[in-house]
Amino acid sequence: MFEVQNHPERFVMELRFSGLVRGPEIAEAFAAYATISQFYKGKPHMLIADMRGMAPLPPELAEKMMEAIAYGREHGVVFCVHLSDTGIVRLQSRRLAAEADPRGHGTMVEVDSLEEAWRQIDARELSKAS
Repeated sequence: MFEVQNHPERFVMELRFSGLVRGPEIAEAFAAYATISQFYKGKPHMLIADMRGMAPLPPELAEKMMEAIAYGREHGVVFCVHLSDTGIVRLQSRRLAAEADPRGHGTMVEVDSLEEAWRQIDARELSKAS
């Protein structure tokens, strides 16, 4: 299952995955992600990646996830909050983010709740800076 939302007033995209994600589903999710990313036209924006309940990705889908992370970084994602409830998914997403952005152009934090994710986003105040 996936869901992609845009919060333009806060310069935030929200991507939610749960369960066992399959190839066609990840392709559909990242097409929606790219559409929303294009909305920002390369301007700085942030992402909440909510992966609670998501199973670890097999290598071929992990590669697609890494490509999506790189796409986001190249198109304006300057801050990403990762939310997961399993250590394996947390480690996998951390590794993929590091490989997708080896120079560390974007900042990433890991949190344990959606409330904390929004607190991290609000602390960046991108909507007030623009």
